[in-house]
Amino acid sequence: MYELHLNDIPFEQIREGKKTLEARVFDEKRRHLKVGDIITFIARSNEQNTFQAKIVALHQFPTFLEMFQTLPVEKFGWEKKSTAEQAARDMHTYYSTDEEEKDGVVGMELTLLV
Repeated sequence: MYELHLNDIPFEQIREGKKTLEARVFDEKRRHLKVGDIITFIARSNEQNTFQAKIVALHQFPTFLEMFQTLPVEKFGWEKKSTAEQAARDMHTYYSTDEEEKDGVVGMELTLLV
């Protein structure tokens, strides 16, 4: 089982079923993820606030831009009118381009567990 901490907005979006894909760099920690794994999501603002989701697919890409050009940005929690370029820029507030180039990226497709 894995744990991922999320800021409040993406945490609620996944819990409410509005966000079904979570984007991350495909670093050493995430290379161990596989379809069927359970992730416990933890709210950064209140670590007692958690829920679980199961990975139903893993989508690997060289860059965030390529991922967001291929998969619908709204499934990652952005508004439908958002562009792939905007979404990729937003991800660079969390990850450097060096990390992205070194490890590539992954979109974890999730289904909630009740």
